[in-house]
Amino acid sequence: NDREHQNVILYNGTNADDTRDPTRLGLLAASNFSVHSPLDQISKDQVRQAAKYLGLSNWNAAASPCLRSRLAMGVMATEEHLRAVEFAEAFVREVLELDETINARVRMLAGGKA
Repeated sequence: NDREHQNVILYNGTNADDTRDPTRLGLLAASNFSVHSPLDQISKDQVRQAAKYLGLSNWNAAASPCLRSRLAMGVMATEEHLRAVEFAEAFVREVLELDETINARVRMLAGGKA
């Protein structure tokens, strides 16, 4: 029913720092689907400070952008590719004993190279 979908409002966690990154293709998709970004006027550090003040347990967690951002331009976003990146990142975190406050990314390049 079209009437039910008219009342749906989507929000994301985009902050001011994110808007300065031209590689964030998800921002274009968000604007195409009228996704609201209520934090887009404050920095990532300000978001963390607010989260800490509010007592959120993840206030200092490493950023966790979508898996699609780990695929280089020209690499198709297939389920196989996304699962491979997710598995590789989990493997690296386990082997290196990285906790949730440490950024660790695996990137898939053209030709299936990481």
